[in-house]
Amino acid sequence: MFLGSFPAVADTWKECPPDADINVLTTMLHRKHELGSFYVLDMYPATPWPTVVINDPTVADQVTVSSSWPKHPIARDVLGSLTGPQSIFFAEGETFKYIRSIFASGFTASHLMTLVPALVDDVTVFNEILACLSETGEMFQMVKIAASLTMDIIGRVVLDHSFNAQTAPNDFVTAYLHASEWRYKYATLNPLQNPLRRFWHRYYGRQMNNYLRKVINDRYTSGIDVEKEINDTVKPSIDRALDEYRSQNKVLTDTKNSTDGPDDRFVSFMIDQMKSFVVAGHETSACAISFTYYLLSKHPEALAKLRREHDEVLGPIERSTKTIETDPHILNRLPYTNAVIKETLRLHPIASTARLGIGPLSSHPSSPSYPTDNLIVTVNNYAIHRRPDLFPCPDSFIPERFLPAPHNFQDIPHAAYRPFERGQRSCFGQELAMLESRLILAMTARQWDFEPAYAEWDDRKFGKKKDKVIREAFGTYCSMSDH
Repeated sequence: MFLGSFPAVADTWKECPPDADINVLTTMLHRKHELGSFYVLDMYPATPWPTVVINDPTVADQVTVSSSWPKHPIARDVLGSLTGPQSIFFAEGETFKYIRSIFASGFTASHLMTLVPALVDDVTVFNEILACLSETGEMFQMVKIAASLTMDIIGRVVLDHSFNAQTAPNDFVTAYLHASEWRYKYATLNPLQNPLRRFWHRYYGRQMNNYLRKVINDRYTSGIDVEKEINDTVKPSIDRALDEYRSQNKVLTDTKNSTDGPDDRFVSFMIDQMKSFVVAGHETSACAISFTYYLLSKHPEALAKLRREHDEVLGPIERSTKTIETDPHILNRLPYTNAVIKETLRLHPIASTARLGIGPLSSHPSSPSYPTDNLIVTVNNYAIHRRPDLFPCPDSFIPERFLPAPHNFQDIPHAAYRPFERGQRSCFGQELAMLESRLILAMTARQWDFEPAYAEWDDRKFGKKKDKVIREAFGTYCSMSDH
């Protein structure tokens, strides 16, 4: 059929907010038409490739766990302008394993715990910003100020470098944000992309590269004399990568002048990985914490339980920051807080995966197989997380789902919960995502009340219209008061 899936999509799209995420649309299609474990969405000419949309955890594991299918080229089109061509996002096979082996240890729980006192400083600044906003009563977009916080956090974790994004303009952050605005958005259903896009990608890409090149070279030259003095368990990702470079180029580094930096090829490789960690680690976490505040504001009983846990474990508000700095592992003793974050990520999974079809898929070993060769194969975690047979009351916010037994609301079916995906390409920054979310809630949830302000925001942005749509699920605009 010439129009492919457009008639069904257009009919469903009318029921969505205009800025709805594509995974929300495909979830509504799945529910409305009872489309089963997977289906094909053909949106030509808006996207040049038909897409296999997977809505079942067993089928999803066929492309992520049983066999890790390669990333589809669309991933490079969407993210390549921000990360660069050597990014771990696009690496396959041994190259992917090599990059992961260098950097993954920088995201382990044991290493991250050593960084908590520094991360407390970043969240303290965040709290001060919230205090100023509370005093003025100003309406603000939570995801933006949260993104500045998570940008500072990812800078510390990966580069041992503070962007100070919360308090002052930063050349890298400014260039990154501008580049993000120009990135290719294949899911907008707009087949005509701005022809200036490539120019601005190169322009802002050079600015980001120049900033990170200086950070890497400065770190390399300053680290030569102290290389042996630093405990490997507390080394940030940048130092682990530089150690790998030194070990592979020992003859060269022994003879080079100590003020010389690493060679351009290695620096280019490092820049692409550093940008990748920024892309993966700041915007997703900012969205997650924004949705958490939103859901807690809509469920005061859950917020009360969260605050009660913080009272019992962390002690009085005025002493809790010092308690966390002294004993970072106390953040692991907050089971309800952890459950709140997990339930938020169930209802609002931040990321998905797009793989290249290389073989057949089937919903069951005894079911027919269907070819997927050269198609986009995407796992719709949004739909999986909202299936009533996997998660009873799927659209309800029930943190108790994720409490330890016997206090849990349900047992989580195998492979059904996948906000960080599964398999060898699962997000190795998930420990950081969970830790920083617990830390942020521990330092803010008792201090502030947040109120969704979507109607006011839409009135400001679009004017008062009878037919306006409140974007209540797809961005977090807040007003707030001091608790």
